[in-house]
Amino acid sequence: MNKLTYGFRIGLYLCVLAATSLSAQDRDSSYLLKGVEIKSLKANFTKTNYLNEVYTANALQFQLADLYIKNYGIGQLSTFSVRGLGPENVAILWEGLPINSTMNGLLDLNQVPNSLLQSIQYRADDNRLTSGGSLSIRNTEMNQNMMAISSTSYLSELFSHKIDGNFQIGKSKFSFVNQLTHGRNMFDYINANNERSRIDHNAVQQINTQFFYTYQLAKWNVNTGFWYQNQDRRIPESGFYPVQTQSLIDRNARVFAGLSNSNWDIKLSYMSESQQYNDQNSAWGPPTESRHKVVSWKGLIQYQGKLNDKIQFNYNLYPSHYNVRSSNLKDSSTNILEAIQTANMIYTANNKLSIEGGLKSQMNTNFSNFFLPYAALHYKLNKGWMTSLIADINERNPTMNDLYFQFYGNINLRPETNYQIRNSWKYSNGNTSDKIIVGIEPYYIRSIDKINYLPDSAFRVFNIDKTTTFGFNTNMEWVRKISLNNSLRTILNVNYQESKDQNEKHLAYVPNFKTILSLNWINKHYEVLMQNNYTAQRFTNTANSGSLAPYLLTNLKATYKHIVKSNQVNFSIGIDNLWNENFQEIQGAFMPLRNYYFNVTALLK
Repeated sequence: MNKLTYGFRIGLYLCVLAATSLSAQDRDSSYLLKGVEIKSLKANFTKTNYLNEVYTANALQFQLADLYIKNYGIGQLSTFSVRGLGPENVAILWEGLPINSTMNGLLDLNQVPNSLLQSIQYRADDNRLTSGGSLSIRNTEMNQNMMAISSTSYLSELFSHKIDGNFQIGKSKFSFVNQLTHGRNMFDYINANNERSRIDHNAVQQINTQFFYTYQLAKWNVNTGFWYQNQDRRIPESGFYPVQTQSLIDRNARVFAGLSNSNWDIKLSYMSESQQYNDQNSAWGPPTESRHKVVSWKGLIQYQGKLNDKIQFNYNLYPSHYNVRSSNLKDSSTNILEAIQTANMIYTANNKLSIEGGLKSQMNTNFSNFFLPYAALHYKLNKGWMTSLIADINERNPTMNDLYFQFYGNINLRPETNYQIRNSWKYSNGNTSDKIIVGIEPYYIRSIDKINYLPDSAFRVFNIDKTTTFGFNTNMEWVRKISLNNSLRTILNVNYQESKDQNEKHLAYVPNFKTILSLNWINKHYEVLMQNNYTAQRFTNTANSGSLAPYLLTNLKATYKHIVKSNQVNFSIGIDNLWNENFQEIQGAFMPLRNYYFNVTALLK
């Protein structure tokens, strides 16, 4: 095999693989059975109904302005960046357990069943596990027995069927989520010659299943969970790689068992993740096949309690053992030991002022750091306003691919260090007619030895000397109760940021401006949702010589709710990309023009 050809194709796979790899919301409007009830709003700004979305990544693109979703095509691999930080800097937590891949530090967002969108939570300052906060995926526990059955059909020949339920019998709670996605997803797009075309070879078959069980034993909860995901994808042509002979197969299984009470959360988990990439195109040389499998044992020990009336103590420990077998690495079999722990205390001086401080340490087979500090000052100005000043130092260790990937890994990489300071301002107010939440947060991030794949250097990975990001993020959610059966929900997110390297060049694929506007009219029998997402231009290389045009996406959905006793059937029609925008989120990855879908959902109690 020609080494250069093989290297190019492996590099292409690395590019594709690098894409793998929001506060919890109540199921209000989606599961609304009698009248319009506006429940308590939490600071998530994501309260619109995303029940009909097929892919989680596409829905998240419209929820938070500080998340920029990087789609390699609808249904293909998808990840995100946060405030100039790569996705490896965001911890993906499933029931509190970190599930980022040890191969590349990522998680493909399209592997998350979209039924869990109502429980996905993003927090910028969760447990200091990573520099970019955490994206938490948790099962939504409900205090009533119910089941939802949903089916969605896109005109692009894509289909999704879901069933999820929640049951309580005595001291036992059982819930499940199951989603089947299948089809060819042959959407219309504009090709590199500015011609309207229809994509081919974009088939997907995904089974996504989760089960949860909890039993209350005195003051303790005994809990267990299982997540199985089986996905086959045919990778479509792109402007970068036009030949349609690639496929990607994922097989993932995760299971945990644990105990929890008001102070403790203890879990032990077993996880098996495998991936297989194939390219059978003879025009680029002999067939290529890449495989890897990671088997890991992970633990979680969390404690939250009060030392006295004024001091609260929090402790987190995440031990892990990984066995990595991969044809992509220079050493085909590797064992990795890792332990991350955080400890912090919150001192409440009075009813207005609290001071927080803590330390994080992280150790693994390759790197260690025992002193990563975190500090925060919280002050309540009045009944509605609160402000916080937060600062921390955090690190991102190189992943297995960063260090050992054949031809393109860099064993001399150093951990990426991030210095971060932000000033959060939050306002909340509510009465019988209005509920308003406002958040404003200016931030500054200084990264030293930033780990970055350079698109203009054959995707080699390097430590960039220094990068700087500063900007602000603004969120507003306003619910206006117009009458007993009519409410209007408005969500506005604005994120402005400047992310530059030591040469004053903008970082690749980091937009400096993104805004989201959602308008949601909720009636006892009808619901109309309009989502708008404007994203500014993004440079595609470190020289800033190429860029992707800004785009405005508008999605529109209308729902009719038919109520039968305590049950409900929803009929929805939707239009994605209403203005027929020609856009790309990754250079060469074609995205769909205007598309239509139809959804039927039965909610049974």
